[in-house]
Amino acid sequence: MHDLGPHGPVRFSRGHAGWAFAGRPDFEGGATSFLAGGALWRQRLWFVADDPSPERWPSVLLDSGDLVVLSVSELYGPGRTVDARAQRATFEAAVSDALRDGYSGLRVVADDTSLIAGPGRLAAWLEWERVFDVFIRANP
Repeated sequence: MHDLGPHGPVRFSRGHAGWAFAGRPDFEGGATSFLAGGALWRQRLWFVADDPSPERWPSVLLDSGDLVVLSVSELYGPGRTVDARAQRATFEAAVSDALRDGYSGLRVVADDTSLIAGPGRLAAWLEWERVFDVFIRANP
């Protein structure tokens, strides 16, 4: 989707999307581009991965709170089985906090691959995806 951003035409995603990638460098490259688009819109940015390596991100973004780097277990819990209701509450609070802090919204990129290992986790993840789609539609 193309739209006119604060610095001219930009390509960005609205809503909830997913993509396949071939390893960490491919994921981080796509994540960086996606988050940069959110920075143009003055959104708070979240990067989530199993090993997020905060030291790889600009300290000025981390120190200002513009970028929050979280591990999958920090966001979803150490058991890695997603509780959809709890996550909805987490994201409702994150969006509310971002708006209160003067951001135009929240942009999240996450490698949640480890959350679908096994039938129980996969079922919980699919329920979270359903709940999150509804949340995104209500909170563009």
